[in-house]
Amino acid sequence: MLCLVAAPVRSAVDLPNRTSATLAWDSAPGGTEAYAVYVAFGDAPFPLAPVAIVSENDRRFTVSGEFGDRFALRVAALDKNFDIGPTSPDSAQVCFLDEDSPRCGSAFDFDGTGPVELLWRNQFTDELAVTRLGANGSVEAPTNLPLSPDADWAFLGSADFDGDAHADLAWQIPDTRVVSMWLLRDNAIDETVHIDPILPPGWSMVGTGDFDGNGRDDLLWRHDASGWLAPWLMDGPTVVDAKLLSHPLPDWGVAATGDFDGDGKTDLLLRNPDLAGAMQMWFMNGVTVDRIENVAALAPPPWRIAGSADFDGDRSDDLLTQHESSAEIAVWLLEGSQIREVRFLGTHDDGWNVIGTGDYNADGRADILWRDPVARAAAIWFQNGLDTLGSSNLPGSQSLFNTLWDIVPD
Repeated sequence: MLCLVAAPVRSAVDLPNRTSATLAWDSAPGGTEAYAVYVAFGDAPFPLAPVAIVSENDRRFTVSGEFGDRFALRVAALDKNFDIGPTSPDSAQVCFLDEDSPRCGSAFDFDGTGPVELLWRNQFTDELAVTRLGANGSVEAPTNLPLSPDADWAFLGSADFDGDAHADLAWQIPDTRVVSMWLLRDNAIDETVHIDPILPPGWSMVGTGDFDGNGRDDLLWRHDASGWLAPWLMDGPTVVDAKLLSHPLPDWGVAATGDFDGDGKTDLLLRNPDLAGAMQMWFMNGVTVDRIENVAALAPPPWRIAGSADFDGDRSDDLLTQHESSAEIAVWLLEGSQIREVRFLGTHDDGWNVIGTGDYNADGRADILWRDPVARAAAIWFQNGLDTLGSSNLPGSQSLFNTLWDIVPD
């Protein structure tokens, strides 16, 4: 009987043209003869039958498609009797966009390998460092970034603005309101560019996401007084299209962005805390709102939207809420604006708050990042949909980054 699971599939290792990509994986130790390969395109589920059998000596597979396609791959190890073991975690999604964009990038994935990393900022020197999670939730040695923001620079977000599958950073300089974009690759800064135009006072950046589905993340602005929203479609630091959306809602704020219907384009979640936490979803197509749907549930104060992410691996985003007094959290599994299931998961400990979500163990499902602001400790809950598979108090979060460092955002 096969008892060993195939190793996770790496991101694309060869992209000979814009409609073909080769992915590889490490050998499953002991007794493996071959691998069953499964491929899922777009929003389709993985097939029950493999598309190919690959020998132990090869351990790579080429997928072909059309311009605009995206896919994920998983494998299962076979022993000499061709008994099949469990499947590996899904690969990071690959996007056939152009020669320089092998797959869909994600926020805080600075080296482009799939797992989300942690970004730290020294509260006295403003130095930046990146850490990855190792085996069993341990924190690997930090990589220092060669550039630091000024002390008064506000962190706006992390996203893949240039479509190279490596997360980038955006900052705003308060005095001039200039937005500085740092384009990163493999934990090194390729380029720093200021974005033009500069919006006047009263506009705040409230989200990022790929609103047009081209593999490059965009910016979303909100006017503080009127509630008007303005998406900017980006090509790296260049604004290629922008629009003022025609629904001024001063009492409604953007609570989250995410691909809630699984069409590859980022949507908006708006919430009105004065209406018992009523929520709307705005499904986007570039700078155009395709449709607006009410969410058939409320998130009344003191509950807050703590994040949006794909917790169950169905390639559409779900919601995470947290009670501001008790710190209890709840995961909402979604199908568009419809709620499939909600589960209350309790809290990590007194005084802990959720500060982020992301796929920290590269299993294709988002996890939950907690932080104790007093003890300066951090922890991750590893999720499979509504189930918490385990948790890890990050042992290096205090010894490596004592009280001088904060996780960004924090």
